Amino acid sequence: MNDIQAEKISASLHSPVKIMLNSRGAAGYEWQAMFDPAHVRLITKQRIVNRKALGAHAKIIFNFQPLVKGDYEINFILNRPWENTPIEQKLYLLHVV
Repeated sequence: MNDIQAEKISASLHSPVKIMLNSRGAAGYEWQAMFDPAHVRLITKQRIVNRKALGAHAKIIFNFQPLVKGDYEINFILNRPWENTPIEQKLYLLHVV
């Protein structure tokens, strides 16, 4: 996980930012978002499941609101709540104007 490719996102101040991640269905894994709440606020976290395919992957949609102009990181880790080691990590660099 040391060589994480960061994805860049540009946003306007106070305009919602949507980040969609693939989930691992019913395996117990959850995406956790880490960010500075003084600069970015999590508005909603929504799980979209494909009910037509048993055990199919789900989508997790995070909606954030930028609170301050500048450059910020939103780091996501995928793990089971009872385990300490994430199996996947994603980094987003948010540029707010």
